[in-house]
Amino acid sequence: MIADVYTVRQAGILIPERDSRGQVPLHGNLCLQTHWISETRSKPALILHETSNVTAAAIKAILFEPKLVHMGDAWMRFQGWEVLEQPGQGRQIVLQEWRCLLK
Repeated sequence: MIADVYTVRQAGILIPERDSRGQVPLHGNLCLQTHWISETRSKPALILHETSNVTAAAIKAILFEPKLVHMGDAWMRFQGWEVLEQPGQGRQIVLQEWRCLLK
């Protein structure tokens, strides 16, 4: 499904609503599928692809082990975790929430 995705957290920390106004959403094709996290292990993931291309090269964002926490008329809010690349610290797993407006 085509959606605009707004991140609710930054590096695992909740973004105050006043600071999230005017945030530019990620736009793409939202798919629920299994994604490999290592050579031997995969996890369910909510993956945002570019609208014109659903290959692995066109992945914009991944939310692992998504859980639907709220739902409205044309929006859904998911909670899960993402892998964040921190300069000087390597990869970290952080809590993330997506607010998805369906098109």
